[in-house]
Amino acid sequence: MRHEASRHRGEERRLWTVVVVSSLCLAGGSCAYADGVVWRDGFEDASAWKVLTADGVRLTASAADGASGRAIRLDYDFARGSGYGIIRRELAPGAAFPVPENYRFRWQMRGDGPRNTLEFKLVEKEPPPGAGESVWWVNQRDFAFAKDWKEIVLPKRKFGFAWGPSGGAAMKRIDAI
Repeated sequence: MRHEASRHRGEERRLWTVVVVSSLCLAGGSCAYADGVVWRDGFEDASAWKVLTADGVRLTASAADGASGRAIRLDYDFARGSGYGIIRRELAPGAAFPVPENYRFRWQMRGDGPRNTLEFKLVEKEPPPGAGESVWWVNQRDFAFAKDWKEIVLPKRKFGFAWGPSGGAAMKRIDAI
């Protein structure tokens, strides 16, 4: 999530909340069914997601009730007016998974906050260790958070190469989200 100060000058400062809910999943088919699901996170453990922020940004991740099951709640404040807040899920060494031929990520989300930039990134760590990371993303500018639960689906065709040593070669596996 990125925030630009110029959009919200004069707006009363407050803590904003986004709740992302159960079953962020990667599937070769539909996430609604067990077949085709490659990876799933039901957000039962918010501590599995690491919080990273720019200076002047406060972000906390905690467990919450979701539309069904558990969710992760993000409370954030861009105290200096701009910056970024990230939650990142590292997959355990050896737990990285190959990217299906045709994939999609699906989750539910709701929030309370001004329009903002929402970025969803997939990370492939380049061998050997320390060689860097290649990143593919969906960058959604001026994203409006829905007050009620809304399903978000990001199919393969929406992802673009962002940066990294692969130079945009096809992604082979996902090491972090």
